[in-house]
Amino acid sequence: MSIQFAPLILGLSMLMAITACESVNAPSIKTECSLSIEEHPTSEGLRLSIQTNDDHQCSLSESQYRRVLTDWWTERRPRPHSIDSIYLGRATKLPWLSEYMFKTSSSHLTSESDKTPWTGATGKANTFVEAILLHKEFRNRLGAPFHAMGYEIQSIEVEKVLLRSANGGLNGQQAQESVPYDALIGLGLKPRQ
Repeated sequence: MSIQFAPLILGLSMLMAITACESVNAPSIKTECSLSIEEHPTSEGLRLSIQTNDDHQCSLSESQYRRVLTDWWTERRPRPHSIDSIYLGRATKLPWLSEYMFKTSSSHLTSESDKTPWTGATGKANTFVEAILLHKEFRNRLGAPFHAMGYEIQSIEVEKVLLRSANGGLNGQQAQESVPYDALIGLGLKPRQ
């Protein structure tokens, strides 16, 4: 199943304000973030959009992610006939998701192997990240807000995986293997059975 994200940018939007996000550049500065769940008028896909009007970066905690989607569904009238996907955007806008990718990928590094599951052929990093996000425990975390809607995650689509050093060259050490920490993420949904 291929999830089509490009047309989701268009459509109706329901704006909700997130209380406050911390700026990535200056943690002590608070800024208002704008969240929208965008619906395309001719498809069954959604798009989660996290934005601000200034130069600060906004992010969404796991509890905010759950609350916003649950509130959107509760307040949505009329309800969509069905939903088949939601585009979440960059993993770094959902730091708990990015952290899971990074930590799980880092745990795959071994001193016995100089090959990692995400290096080599084009698309291998995408496939690796899809696999770790589909692990039952994490898939349940991602899918939690959809359970009340009567949906569950059927698939995860990952594109444009970004890598960074596993140890960041800390304490004068030379940077080691690079691991996935960010990607474009979309969820394929299906009715719960």
